[in-house]
Amino acid sequence: MKKLAIALLLVPALSFAQVEETQTGKVELGTSGKNFFIKDGEGYKLGQYKQVFTNQEAINHIKKARTNKTFAEIITYTGSFGIGFGIGMALSVKDNELFEGQVKRDRNTGWAIAGIGAGVALTSIPLWMGYSKNIRKGIKVENGTNENSVSQLKLNVNGNGVGMAYQF
Repeated sequence: MKKLAIALLLVPALSFAQVEETQTGKVELGTSGKNFFIKDGEGYKLGQYKQVFTNQEAINHIKKARTNKTFAEIITYTGSFGIGFGIGMALSVKDNELFEGQVKRDRNTGWAIAGIGAGVALTSIPLWMGYSKNIRKGIKVENGTNENSVSQLKLNVNGNGVGMAYQF
């Protein structure tokens, strides 16, 4: 009876263990930096995009995404430095303290620097959005599931005035 129970438990396990993954050639977006792209069960980093993509249009989208990411990182880090420096200055300086005998430093200057840093960091949001959008477009083009989107620039004239509208 024990042998029958063990056999009944092992037969389904063995049948599932023999299932082999089929290689489709489709590119998927991974979950980590080490496995950013997944193609045929193998993980690739973002910098290895030339090994993953064969379609030139998809490669162009990935290049745009990398450019957006680079500029977004620079702007984000600059703004974050401003925030940290400004908050540090605001919390460490006494009001109306003379600096090197001439310049007055107060907390408001520190908070102003932090605010400017926050504004600079927020300007990187469109670049981060463009980064993820171009990554998704590149994957769709490579997999052959891209819907051709048409961008249009229209000149609108109505009773309120003249305007331009860009649709993408």
